[in-house]
Amino acid sequence: MELRDVAHELYGLAPADFTAARNARAKEARAAMDRALATRLAALPRPSAAAWAVNLLVRREPDLVDQLLAMGAALREAQASLSGADLRDLNRQQHQLLVEVRRRAEAAARDAGHPVSPTIAQNVHATLHAAMADPDAADAVRSGLLVADLQSTGFGPVDVDGAVAPVDAPADGEDSEPAPRTRRRADADVDELEAARQRRAAAGRAPGRSGARTPAVSTDRGRRRRAEADGDDTRAEAEASDPKERERAERERAEQERAEQERAAAEQAERERAERERAAAERAAERERAAAERRRRAEVGRRLARAEKQLASAERALAAADSTVEDAEGRHEATVREIAEAEQRLARLRARRAELDAEVGTAREAADDAAAARDDAQGEVDRLREELDDGSTP
Repeated sequence: MELRDVAHELYGLAPADFTAARNARAKEARAAMDRALATRLAALPRPSAAAWAVNLLVRREPDLVDQLLAMGAALREAQASLSGADLRDLNRQQHQLLVEVRRRAEAAARDAGHPVSPTIAQNVHATLHAAMADPDAADAVRSGLLVADLQSTGFGPVDVDGAVAPVDAPADGEDSEPAPRTRRRADADVDELEAARQRRAAAGRAPGRSGARTPAVSTDRGRRRRAEADGDDTRAEAEASDPKERERAERERAEQERAEQERAAAEQAERERAERERAAAERAAERERAAAERRRRAEVGRRLARAEKQLASAERALAAADSTVEDAEGRHEATVREIAEAEQRLARLRARRAELDAEVGTAREAADDAAAARDDAQGEVDRLREELDDGSTP
C-alpha cells in the first residue's frame, strides 16, 4: 500500500465520504503492521468543497485543466513582450476559458451527486485563477491532491503552504531538497546581490571619484622635491665650514620632515574623507534608488490590487449573472416542456372528442332507425287492430 496511491483514491471521494474512508485505510495499514503509513494516512486533511470540486475536475477532464494551466503560463510569459491590445485579447481568452472550466467543474460536481453552491463555485473560480497566475499553484492543482482553496492577489506568489496533501514528506532525519519556491527565491537573492555589486563597480569607475586628485598631488610633491634638490649643494658647503650652520641646517631638515609628514597625513586624511563622502553618497543614492523602487512597486501593487479587486468583483457579478441566466434557461426549458406536454394532452383530447362525436353520430342514427322501426311497428299494430275490430263487427 503506497501513500500517494491511497491519497489519490481518497481525494477523489466526496468530502462527506472522505473521513470514513481515510480512517478505514489507516486501520488497514495498522493491521498490516505499517504504523508509519497508518500515521501519515490518519493525518491526511479533509479537502474543502471547492478543493474537492477541482480535484474531481482534474480526474475527469485532465486535458481541459492542462489547457487552462498552459494558457496561464503563456500569459505570464507574455506580460513583458506583448502590446496592450494583445494582452487584452489574451486576457479575454483567459477569462472565457476560465469561466468554461469553472462551469465544467460545477457540472462534474453535479453529476457526482454533490452540486456546489454559488459561494463554493466562486471559490473554485478563484482557485483556478490562482493556478493560472502562479506556477506553484498550477502544480498544486495539477496534483489532484488539493485540500484547500487558493487565492491570488495578482501581486506576489500564491501561498500554497498546506494546500496540497502531504504525500511526499521526508522521513525523520532525512535532508529534503529545497522546495521550488525556496530555490527561486535564493536565485533571486543572488541575482540582486550581483546587480548591486555591478552598480557599485560602475559607480567606482565614474569620473570625478577619488582617483582624480592623484595627478595634482604628484605635481605638488615633484615641485617640492626639485626645490629641495636645488639647495642641497649650497647647504652642504655651508654645513662643512660652520658648525652653527650645520646645526641650523639639521633643525631645518627636521622641520621640513615634520612638515612633509604633516602634509602627507593631511593628504591621506583628505583622500580618506573624500572616499568616505563618495561611499556615503553612493549609499545614499542606492538607498534613494531602492526607496524609489519600493515606492514604485508599492504604487503598482496598490493599483494592481485595485484592478484585481475590480476584476474579482466583475467576475463575481459575471458568475452571478451566469447563474441567473442558467436558472432562467432552466425555467424556460421547463416551461417549454410543460407547453409541449399540454399541447400533446390537448391533441389527445381533441382526438378523443372526434371519436366521441363519431360515436354520438352513430348512436343518433341508430336511435333514428329505431324510432322509424318503432313507428312502422306501431302502424302495423294499429292496422292489425283495425282489421281485428272490422272482423269482429256483425
